[in-house]
Amino acid sequence: MKNSLKYIATCFTFYASMLVSGGTALAQPYQVVNGIGFNKTATDNEDGTFTIDLEAFVMGKVAGEVQPSDIALVLDLSGSMLDSAGDGTYIKPTKISYALVRDRQVDKSTKKGFDYYYKDGDTYYKFNIGTHRYELPNGSGRSTRYYIYYTKNSVNYYLGANGAEAVTMFNESTETWTQAGIEHSVTSTGATLLWDMTNVYRTMDKLELLKDASIKFVNTIADNNPTEGESHMVAIVIFSGTSSSETRTVKDFTSIATGKDELISAIQGLRTGSDTRTDLGVNVAITDFNNLAGRDRMPDFMVVFTDGNPGTSTFDSGVASDAINATKPFKEAGGTVFAVGMIANASSDTHTFMNRLSSNYPHASGMTGDAGTPDPQGGYYIQANGANLTSIFENIAQQASAVNTAVTAEAAVTVDVVTTSFDAPTNASAVSVKVAPCIGEEGGYLIFGEPKTAEEYGLPHITVNPIQDNTVSTTGFDYSGNFCGPDGQGGYTGYKQIISFVITINDSATGGPSVATNAPTSGIYINDEQLLPFNIPHVKVPVQIWIEKRGLVGDDSAVFTIYYSKSPSGPWTHFTKVVLNNSVELKSALGYPMVKITGLEPTNYYRIKEDAWSWSYTVDNPVRYTSEVINNPFIFVNTPRDIKETEDGVRNVFNDPANLPSSK
Repeated sequence: MKNSLKYIATCFTFYASMLVSGGTALAQPYQVVNGIGFNKTATDNEDGTFTIDLEAFVMGKVAGEVQPSDIALVLDLSGSMLDSAGDGTYIKPTKISYALVRDRQVDKSTKKGFDYYYKDGDTYYKFNIGTHRYELPNGSGRSTRYYIYYTKNSVNYYLGANGAEAVTMFNESTETWTQAGIEHSVTSTGATLLWDMTNVYRTMDKLELLKDASIKFVNTIADNNPTEGESHMVAIVIFSGTSSSETRTVKDFTSIATGKDELISAIQGLRTGSDTRTDLGVNVAITDFNNLAGRDRMPDFMVVFTDGNPGTSTFDSGVASDAINATKPFKEAGGTVFAVGMIANASSDTHTFMNRLSSNYPHASGMTGDAGTPDPQGGYYIQANGANLTSIFENIAQQASAVNTAVTAEAAVTVDVVTTSFDAPTNASAVSVKVAPCIGEEGGYLIFGEPKTAEEYGLPHITVNPIQDNTVSTTGFDYSGNFCGPDGQGGYTGYKQIISFVITINDSATGGPSVATNAPTSGIYINDEQLLPFNIPHVKVPVQIWIEKRGLVGDDSAVFTIYYSKSPSGPWTHFTKVVLNNSVELKSALGYPMVKITGLEPTNYYRIKEDAWSWSYTVDNPVRYTSEVINNPFIFVNTPRDIKETEDGVRNVFNDPANLPSSK
């Protein structure tokens, strides 16, 4: 049948939007962390390529000379922190049942349950649920058996009792479990049974993940604590609702040398509250900093973590502005604010708030006031997910606490890991490596002379290593031996290393307004340990959408409408239709017809809807929401329900081109 008037709305809303307020001013030439000066930029060549320029040098003979710091963790404990942290986060469950697995899979939009997995080697296989209707003995009726299984290499492995073809059954009315035999037709050929809970895992909730990341944060600070003299100090502040029990200091500034266990114990005891009053949490932390006596010369760091919009239920611009205004004097006095957001479907207002809250905008006033001069390096607002939150916390901890390591030519490797949206050069000869002499100081910053090759300045050759896994790296530059600064005789000494190369947007790049050019693993390494992570420049990349259609029969066609909006909540504007059938040249890796829509405006939101489905087909619905990455391709699947695919009355068709919807 022609289903031109029937719309089954299978809609995918996605975007990649980090909108920030900006200004123009003389950019700071570099930033300094742990005694290392560095600066990384990405320049748009307006031809699908970007030039990466990376500079680094040591301000002293030994990099990372330890200076005690004062560090406050300001943690969101709103009720949503009990939601699942998503794929890539695994913890041992206390139990597993058919109902637990079912509830997560039936309606992920409303259930706060978890996905369950079986770990086989280093791979996690998600559990699925199944039911089987069977005849009771002596013809007394029919009943249902319930079971849990995962699939590996097309073989089903069942969570059941020992014995051939046995499964675990759950009686929902009595909430009891039984073991029973089951007909061979229910299992797959070669099905293997399992009953050992040792390798059963579930996804973490966000609070469990935050605790894990915070404990590793504290341990990293402790590992980098000065061996003598004064110690790093760490405080833990929580925020959710307005009561003093929900927003407060759970552990005031404590010496990491003597109080590490107390800090970890405080983290382990965290419990969720109600709202997301970021402003109150920030103000509590500011008060704690102001009350810290005798530490005026120590650098101050504030790490604000949140998983939602500021306010009670929706974005509250007043709460957001109050939080930004609270951090302004702290930042202008030299304090550093990292804003870490684990926020699904974050709006442009949320991104603006997090940027202004962080040290990306040290002089910002509220949500709509003057943003002030932006920090040229950025990188203080970090978007997290379940898989990378812990590493983000560890990287911040490294930046807030020093490492006492000599960065010698023999030990130091400078590494830049290009993200998967771009292609690094394939040949090391395409990478330029130069050095520039330190010749003076101006405005509190060192200045450098003309860049030349190392040999031209009489220095040993710097080697560009073979480029593998989209990674550019160099060895042979002696950072400590070429330390930069006054030479004690009225002049200046030392050199900085300058690495330049071009990256190219690759065919699989999803695009967006703020695409990272390098991974957090980029930086300077000593003996395979990251001493310093580089800042991460973000660039605009045109968006592309891939649509793959499975299950078309013969000359059937599928029609998709694509909409765009400046807001995730609309209004939506239709701008094109796409027709897919089996005759298109472009095919996916599995041979299904596919289309790529490229060159789309990166700051827009996009939505896809398939315009027609026959009543006899269901849709495999892989809805994905993310503020950074669109998981191309978007797959639409026809699945026949116990009927022949060749029957005209059950086909999802627009097989008569004259009846295709207008593309306007």
